[in-house]
Amino acid sequence: MFRIRRLAAVCVTAVAPLACASQAPQAESQTAQPYAFRALKFEPQKTGDIFVAVVGSTEFALRDPDNREKPTAWEGPLEIRHLPTGSSCQVAVSLVTEVYLDNQSSVSVVRSYSGSRDLIDFVDISTCAAKWPQLAAVTESIVVSQDRLIISPACEAATKERSRCAAGQVLQLQRDKPPMLLDRESRELTKHVVGVEFVGQAWVQAPKTVDAKIVSP
Repeated sequence: MFRIRRLAAVCVTAVAPLACASQAPQAESQTAQPYAFRALKFEPQKTGDIFVAVVGSTEFALRDPDNREKPTAWEGPLEIRHLPTGSSCQVAVSLVTEVYLDNQSSVSVVRSYSGSRDLIDFVDISTCAAKWPQLAAVTESIVVSQDRLIISPACEAATKERSRCAAGQVLQLQRDKPPMLLDRESRELTKHVVGVEFVGQAWVQAPKTVDAKIVSP
């Protein structure tokens, strides 16, 4: 009996080689699943100004929208509740515009703003503590797509001829490491939007045109 049980627990290639071959790639594909984020869709509740998104056994709640019919921001904070245990915690953020969750259901990216700055918080959803340091940027748009955080360049006109511009940033979101700045992709994004390539900030003449060029302060 012991020998029969051992044979039943393994894949016998001499009997079913195709079955054995199909099992290995499946296990490998599961462990090699690409790391990615997706936006949460918050739905209004029947009572109060509370909007909720549920993913698996975790509930995310935001309060006090700027417009109940078509909200673009919530006053906050962000509350995360673990439904099986009923335990919850709060993320101290305000003016929240978007919330993303990774496909491991472990880290949330929370986008908010303060004045002219966009803020990005990386949150451990099990504790609501910061997973990585907050990012702040003056930008025209922020996009989270799969494992990329894309911060668009922005320019503010100082005179008719010159603008102060902030370069774009493309960061790779990783499972167990802080977001990593991708230099080449960031430079390409800046050149595509502003018309010239630079890092950090720069004075640019005629930005976003074919005549764009970097000039002295």
